[in-house]
Amino acid sequence: MQLEQITTYAHARDALKRKGATKAQLRDALTVATDSLRQSLGPGVRKVDAARLLGISRQALDTWIARGRIRTVPASKPGRVLVDADDLAELILEVNALRRAGTDRTVVSRALHQLAQRDPKTQTELQRMLAPGLAAMERGDLIPATVPDTFGPDD
Repeated sequence: MQLEQITTYAHARDALKRKGATKAQLRDALTVATDSLRQSLGPGVRKVDAARLLGISRQALDTWIARGRIRTVPASKPGRVLVDADDLAELILEVNALRRAGTDRTVVSRALHQLAQRDPKTQTELQRMLAPGLAAMERGDLIPATVPDTFGPDD
């Protein structure tokens, strides 16, 4: 496995250093490298490692998993799970970007929220939910809501 990784690394590094390399050559080298690394990684990452990479406790990771916000895959040991490697990779990139931008609190929550907003399934669901109201607005079927002057804290 290590021989395969070092060979892949060497080819990718060569392509990146080569003067005059085209975008296609660089993309091909990076594709080979990422495919090889992804295959050697396996389907998932141990929870303790995922938590460390995200900068959170294992208990916090378990909470996100229990809420269904971080996906898992079955481990080889019965009853155990791993954090989905592809989802974790995306989350790590988002968390790191937020930290570079100065975010230091609720970083994982914000990262998960941003990833969900970009998820095509989320976009489709939002469009489905909002479509009737938007159509009614375009037709002029909505009535403006006004708050009476007598409205106060006791209402």
